[in-house]
Amino acid sequence: MVSYIDVRGMRSVSLLLHQEIHVQKTKTFRHQNCKTTAGVFMTGSTCGAPGKVGIFAELKKERANWSVTLSRVIRFATILTLEFSFELFNDGTHLVSLESQTSFAKPDDRGKLIRESCGVSYKHARGYNADLAFSRIGVFNAYTLDAQAKASIWSSSDNNNTLDLTGNMTYHVDGPLAGKKSFSGGLKFTHHF
Repeated sequence: MVSYIDVRGMRSVSLLLHQEIHVQKTKTFRHQNCKTTAGVFMTGSTCGAPGKVGIFAELKKERANWSVTLSRVIRFATILTLEFSFELFNDGTHLVSLESQTSFAKPDDRGKLIRESCGVSYKHARGYNADLAFSRIGVFNAYTLDAQAKASIWSSSDNNNTLDLTGNMTYHVDGPLAGKKSFSGGLKFTHHF
């Protein structure tokens, strides 16, 4: 069995010059074809968004991946997230996986919310990603279809600095916002330290 400790951070700057800092510390254990990782993280932003702290654990065995995250969004909510993904195809360049997620959120000012989602994800070794997911928030009887994409424009030779184009589309299929669409996109510079 092999184990190691990793401390890493990330600073991102958007087109509007909002900055986000993410710092995490992890401990990983490897045994044959199984990898277990546990850690703590902290995220902050200069755009006025509340900070976040949390703990997580992840188990990866062959093509399956399970994870659990407990996070606290400062002065807003506590969130427990359970995730599962399964690799359908992986040739070292292209990765296609099925993903599912259930989040239990307890906002400070109201009762709990449960969000369930499932979808498909594509990742390319050169930094191109695309995700399509269908989600439901039962208490509002709200169903949404989300599509996200990221294209890597530039990265340094050590991959510590990246410049990405990002895009997101949300369509509210049913619920209080039925028929509404929202789009967003941007240019994002990230420095890993």
